Amino acid sequence: MKNVQHSGHRVENDVYYSPENINVIGMITKDRVEGVGRGLPSYIENTKIFNRKVDFIVVDDSKKESTRNEYLQVLQDIQQKFKANIFYVGKKEKAEFSKSLSKRGLPPDVVNFSLLDAEEYGRTAGANRNALLLASLGSMIIAVDDDTICNVASHPKLQKKYKNLNLVTERESLGINLCTDREMPFDLETWNYPDRDTAFRAVTFHPDQDFLGLHEQILGKKIEDIISPNFEQTVDINGLRKNKKYNNGKILATFNGLVGDCGRGTNSFLFLKENSLRRLTQTEKHYTMALNSREVAQMVTTKTVTNNPTYSMGGFLGLDNRKLLPPFMPVLLAQDHLFGHTVWKCFKNGYFGHLPFMGVHSPLEMRQVTKEKLKPKIFTNLILLIIILQFKSDLEDSDEIQNLRLVGNYLKSIGSLKLSAFKELIKMSICEGISSDIGSLEKRISNNSQVPNFWKKDIKKLINLLRKTLPNFKGPYDLINQGYTTNDTYKITQCLIFKFGELLDWWPEIVEATRDMQWAKDGLTLTNLK
Repeated sequence: MKNVQHSGHRVENDVYYSPENINVIGMITKDRVEGVGRGLPSYIENTKIFNRKVDFIVVDDSKKESTRNEYLQVLQDIQQKFKANIFYVGKKEKAEFSKSLSKRGLPPDVVNFSLLDAEEYGRTAGANRNALLLASLGSMIIAVDDDTICNVASHPKLQKKYKNLNLVTERESLGINLCTDREMPFDLETWNYPDRDTAFRAVTFHPDQDFLGLHEQILGKKIEDIISPNFEQTVDINGLRKNKKYNNGKILATFNGLVGDCGRGTNSFLFLKENSLRRLTQTEKHYTMALNSREVAQMVTTKTVTNNPTYSMGGFLGLDNRKLLPPFMPVLLAQDHLFGHTVWKCFKNGYFGHLPFMGVHSPLEMRQVTKEKLKPKIFTNLILLIIILQFKSDLEDSDEIQNLRLVGNYLKSIGSLKLSAFKELIKMSICEGISSDIGSLEKRISNNSQVPNFWKKDIKKLINLLRKTLPNFKGPYDLINQGYTTNDTYKITQCLIFKFGELLDWWPEIVEATRDMQWAKDGLTLTNLK
């Protein structure tokens, strides 16, 4: 093992080191050594089939040194077996890099917040993703969770439309939904299963598919470059080519579907539409099974490009990290969802790509569906998301840095309010979100008159639960669940809003300083498992 600085994309002539290709796979982890030992080799094996030269960066936020040493041993074993280029970034490496950035004049509190959970709020996938962004500047990358497996799958009942392209544009506004899923603006086909084995048997696996190549079809591409006669498009090609706004658009993030654990609450199934909703409600027995099982197969029907961030799950996330991207919220749940909305708000030419294939999401632990599966849960980062969406100032189409700073300063102003005024603002924001939720649900009932009554009954039950949410609100669910008092949850939420505002404001300078250090061979130190 040795300590090195990762150098971003290579400059050699080999096509696989070209900036146009993905040359970094990052795995996000904490206290799940077994998951990395299972999942990382699957990604390495897939890249070797297609003779790809890829750096693998494992970013770990485990607190115990003994756990970090276990990671290093497992990664060294994997390196010796596969001869892969594996790097490790743990708490020690992140802390040392944070000090290096601070020595360059960047505020220590902001840098520490971006990479380290000093206050121990937990759920630090966002901090790990920020470290990955800084470790891979200049590269096209894929970030994957430690409970995923690289095994490309499709659903045999889905008509193949891989040469189709669906462009969905909804730049002007987004509805503010707090506790419920905003209805997808595109087809996200979903099949529900009683258990994982049944889900795996229902799909077709394709070991001969290039996982990175599938993302490269659209990741980092300009909208004008992917519109071509080779696609059976659902858009007006000539009209788009004349529209400067779309021609300047670029796909900054890509997502694929999943088979296995759904990765979120099963009440999200209430928002399925068309074919997926018909399958869900085919019988009451099947419907009840689906809401009590987290096992699904889920994917788009065709390559889909959109500026709508509704589906921004980070389990399989392609990122064009060759230029500035926004930071992730470092702590707590739904930071990937918040990232998508930050892109939408600040990167006006940024688009998202959804790909018609699935990866395996198979947590080693069984995740249970709670008895209160329909009960709405208000998370800290969803409150932050609503506050960002409420910012009405006109942002520039082409000045992402200025946009990040404007939104950051707005969040800092919210974070500087007197606590009484902040509490009132949060209650008003929650009220707005709940009203939007209820309106969306009532619209779903009226638009789906043919759906069986047992589905409508649950929608109405959810509406009634939403009406009780504000009077019974004691604080964000993820903070209350950690034992904080109601008053403390307000203080923490306000503090986190202020800190995220600071992070948005300073992030361009953090990235630039990291880039300078990278070229000076003084960047983020990674442990190379050689």
